[in-house]
Amino acid sequence: MVNFDGKELKEYYGQLVNLMQHQVDLLEHINVEQDEQVLQQFLTLSDKWKSISTKIDVSMEKSNGELQENKDTALFIRQSIERMIVLGLRIESLLNNIKAQDSSTMLNIKKQQTTLRSYGGVGSGEAVPLYFDERQ
Repeated sequence: MVNFDGKELKEYYGQLVNLMQHQVDLLEHINVEQDEQVLQQFLTLSDKWKSISTKIDVSMEKSNGELQENKDTALFIRQSIERMIVLGLRIESLLNNIKAQDSSTMLNIKKQQTTLRSYGGVGSGEAVPLYFDERQ
């Protein structure tokens, strides 16, 4: 059996936590002008996360059950997973907020388009409005 020290696994789990923290940071500071660029960066980080997860699977197979005996590594992994759960919930919340904002914006645009069409559209000074404002 190979002597398993867990250094590689610790490094991989640390990278996963860092990637997720970076995703949270990106989503917390997203603004309208950069949203597409930020979401692309988010997806790139997600791809890196998948790649590292695959490396973890391979490393776990190589450990041949020795991880149970290395309590320091097992504790680090457990703490990393707990941190990733918290970060994952934060990411989910931030993505839901972005989705809600986009939905609200699209609904407002739809209302504006309907109002504009009801008055004959842009540059239509000759059209008779379909809705009347009682104040006029």
